[in-house]
Amino acid sequence: SSETTLILTNYPNPFQFSTTLSYQTQGGYVLIQVFSTEGKLIKTLLDKEVTPGNHKITFENEGYPPGIYYARLQNSTQQQTRTMILGR
Repeated sequence: SSETTLILTNYPNPFQFSTTLSYQTQGGYVLIQVFSTEGKLIKTLLDKEVTPGNHKITFENEGYPPGIYYARLQNSTQQQTRTMILGR
């Protein structure tokens, strides 16, 4: 298969106010969601078709409690999860 591996990173990490998620995709439908450690959906950052290449999207801290959050990127049949740490 010639599918490229999904790459999902975020910076800064840990973060206080916001963090920028960078991802690489072959294009198509992309869903990026942020979950708590309990698996509760915190926010849907992206839910649309995108062009192939590198993209960025920002996750803003809207008064969420400090702790660990998971960003999940889904693109066609692939998915990747990134651990993000929200500091005090």
